[in-house]
Amino acid sequence: QVLGEILVAWQSYTAILPDELDLAVGDAVELLNTEDSSSSAKRIKLDPELDKVSGELLDNSAARHKLSVKPKRNHLSSRHSPTRLNINQRWLVKQVKGDKQGWVPCRILQTADDPTFNTTGLPGDAEFRRLAVVKELIETEQEFVRDLDHVVERYLIPSESGKVPKIVKDNFDVIFGNLKEIAEFHRTVLIEGVKYQAKNPVMIGKTFLRLERDFDKHVRYCSDEPVAQELLDTCDEIFDYFAVSTYNEQ
Repeated sequence: QVLGEILVAWQSYTAILPDELDLAVGDAVELLNTEDSSSSAKRIKLDPELDKVSGELLDNSAARHKLSVKPKRNHLSSRHSPTRLNINQRWLVKQVKGDKQGWVPCRILQTADDPTFNTTGLPGDAEFRRLAVVKELIETEQEFVRDLDHVVERYLIPSESGKVPKIVKDNFDVIFGNLKEIAEFHRTVLIEGVKYQAKNPVMIGKTFLRLERDFDKHVRYCSDEPVAQELLDTCDEIFDYFAVSTYNEQ
């Protein structure tokens, strides 16, 4: 969240501690601070039904893929969404109509144009947790797609041109493997499947299982990655080429 942003309380709150603020449903507040040193709340507990599915997926090595080179982000991280924060973490806010300010749980706040949550559910119940997990999943996948596209556009595509050292061109497949194929899968297939089932969370696990064979792409990438890493470590010309590209980007 951005300090100074206007948020709306979708649930009333009665202050418990002296430094807290009473809010009614619909109250507009200005966000002043998100760092509450006194907060020791634990992260939101996922819905057991989704925990079971996610556990099965994480047992699949294809779902644990990780790129060896992660570019510097130029975009804002999605990890600052209220749904990723401790459900009882407090934010310091100030009333828009009035001058009172105080700390309130971030779970009762939402942006004025946020369509994800309504005022009918209680934070902490199964429906709220499901929506929070789905929103987090979509945001994380969108961020991952941006990272993949960045690598493809900044490093892979330029390396396909004739303006690169011959040794880079000769070892193109070794260096990048099937990265472009993986990026295309996440951009056009996986994220669309998750979005399609966003309002029916119990089907998201089945979406991953239906695409199980597509994750073989990641198995191949992970198995080839050590060879690419060794090539970068042992070939100074290739290493210097990508080091210069990275430096020029910064």
